[in-house]
Amino acid sequence: MPEQSTRGLSKIVTVPKIRTSALKMDAVNPNKFRQAFLAAQNGVPGALWEILGFFKKLDGHLGGDIQRRYSAVTSTKPSILVENETQEEWIEIIRNWLKTVRYTPMAQELLQGFYYGARAVELVWGYTNIMGKKLYLPLSWKKLPNDFLYAQKRGKGAFSELWLGSQPLADYHPGKVLIYTDDEFEAYRNIDFTQMGRGLAAVRYSIAKYFNFEDWSAFNEVYGMPFREGVYDPNTASAKDIATLEQAVFDAGNDSGWILAEGTSLNIKEASRSGSVDAFESLKEACNREISEAILSQSITSSSGEHGTYGTSVTANGISLDVAQADAMKLDAIMERLIEMMLKLNGINIDITFKTKVEKSTDPAKDISIAKGVGALGVALSERQIRDKFGYAEPVDDDDILKPKTGIGLLG
Repeated sequence: MPEQSTRGLSKIVTVPKIRTSALKMDAVNPNKFRQAFLAAQNGVPGALWEILGFFKKLDGHLGGDIQRRYSAVTSTKPSILVENETQEEWIEIIRNWLKTVRYTPMAQELLQGFYYGARAVELVWGYTNIMGKKLYLPLSWKKLPNDFLYAQKRGKGAFSELWLGSQPLADYHPGKVLIYTDDEFEAYRNIDFTQMGRGLAAVRYSIAKYFNFEDWSAFNEVYGMPFREGVYDPNTASAKDIATLEQAVFDAGNDSGWILAEGTSLNIKEASRSGSVDAFESLKEACNREISEAILSQSITSSSGEHGTYGTSVTANGISLDVAQADAMKLDAIMERLIEMMLKLNGINIDITFKTKVEKSTDPAKDISIAKGVGALGVALSERQIRDKFGYAEPVDDDDILKPKTGIGLLG
């Protein structure tokens, strides 16, 4: 293999002065967020992506919606097509390679570019044997740190040149780095990382929940337990009696019995707090709806209702179908370019089509209801089609056949 063909496949090296992880995420506060936001506007998104990652782990609803979105694509096995039958062995070769390179977790990492704005992985190449062929292929991949990707000024112009580590991204071999971006990078246009991805649109509501939960905890500490009232007669209670009563008031949250002097009493009064608790719960629900709106493109996870909506009928894995299909198209384009390039490095010149077909979710209960109605009209139904649709196995023998009750049809 010519050495020139693999130039740029060397290790990615960062420049220490560019690193932004010095902004440690030991706590999130407005000042750190402000610094990270300004840095991202000026081409260095690492610190902002650290904050987005912090809330992705902290907020279960946000993390769940993110996983739901990329799983809508990665839960479907991609199709691989070739030009003619004589090339079909390459379909199996590529499928074997996808297992070797751990395609699904790599795709999940890349697809999170919709949240962060951009995501990049480094490919590690080597020789391997697949189906009797010695090939030079990517054998594994590495998740690149957030601060490896940044923008530099081109001359005195805008932050329009994308860099990875110590050199421009364009200088790397096309098989060295895979990058998924929420927005296209255009030449001579300022790269503003705060305008890319759905992360900022969603995380503002995670922040509201995060800090208001702290307020709720403080509120609950004060009002969550019953109010304790100590009463003493100043004419008969001694200083020791008053001190004992005071201690009993403070310990009443943990103890169930007290010994008090005559003339002193401890009253437990239930606090009325339901209205305030409901306010915090309403805020949480509103924030979750807005997070789903930002990540899934509609708040169907929290507003579909008992009987569903039209939105749920045109979704994939709980997200808008057109959004899932757009994600898949971006990922497919990346993979198709990579496969074509790696085949050419091995002297193979064939056209490969890599396609992930994302289809709308189905409602089994609705399908069964329709089938029952059609059957009731006397329309003959295909047993094989019903088995295939719902994954029902063929009966093993006559004893294995489910016998319907008298007057009850096959579908109820």
